[in-house]
Amino acid sequence: MKQKHAGRWQASVLAAIVVAAGSSGTGQAASLQEIKQRGYMVVAVAAETSPFASVAAGKRKGFDAELLAKLKHSAPFEIREKPVPAAALAASLRNGDIDAIASSIEITPARQQNLAFTAPFAEATLYYLKRGDDKSIKSIGDLATRPLGIRTGSAAFAALSEVEHLIVKASNKPLGKPIEFTGEDEAAQALQDRKIDYFIDEIVDLTDLAKRKHKQVAIGEPVAHETYVAWAVAKDNADLGQWLDGFAREVRAHGKLAALQQKYLGRRFVDLPDHVTAENWWTARKDHPVLPVPSVKDPD
Repeated sequence: MKQKHAGRWQASVLAAIVVAAGSSGTGQAASLQEIKQRGYMVVAVAAETSPFASVAAGKRKGFDAELLAKLKHSAPFEIREKPVPAAALAASLRNGDIDAIASSIEITPARQQNLAFTAPFAEATLYYLKRGDDKSIKSIGDLATRPLGIRTGSAAFAALSEVEHLIVKASNKPLGKPIEFTGEDEAAQALQDRKIDYFIDEIVDLTDLAKRKHKQVAIGEPVAHETYVAWAVAKDNADLGQWLDGFAREVRAHGKLAALQQKYLGRRFVDLPDHVTAENWWTARKDHPVLPVPSVKDPD
């Protein structure tokens, strides 16, 4: 019995050593000068499919993929891609497993504590989606008391307090019952089945859904303050951050970004700011109430 337990312990130790030895993390991402010296940069790309990226026939396609192809064409060194789960992108950069994030992620106050973002590439603002033939919903105030859909783990889930604040302000009536769904298609079906009256998600996701569900649904107004997505590097990696931000600004300056937005995201974002300092919604609100609102933890 003792030998059996000893064998398990030795196997566990050996497995831990193998994992540690196989890890590529150095604890610090390479600087621009170090990247030039070694001849390549490692960038993380989101492993999941989204309106910003997808995989077809083993190759990445979409908005971020085409942006990255442009960066590869202009960079004076090789750029290597490393697929990383979207939820682990920021952690991979903090751990030094990668040099930069080449996937559009939302700029949040929590992330800006550790990451430096490029100029934004698109909006991630939350909007509501209703049935295409629903004439009873014309503005935010009409959403009060109605059952609504949210995607589990999405930004909409964390923003319900802001949504409620805007609805109550517009109608003096409460938020309806939120119902969670695993994806947009499931929520769209619930919308058609009249189990919910509207669905909240990021504008790019809703635009993609509205394109696929033509005439069945209609996009309404924003239900939260403006938010944006961008690429990122470690906050203390100033030279690399400036270089990547320069690329983002160059793409924006010549109209290439607007064309990519229309092609892959279904709409153009013409008034993007040059720089974003993300704020908690209570700080970013346009009115000035005095009651405090509990903060919501960022996903990472």
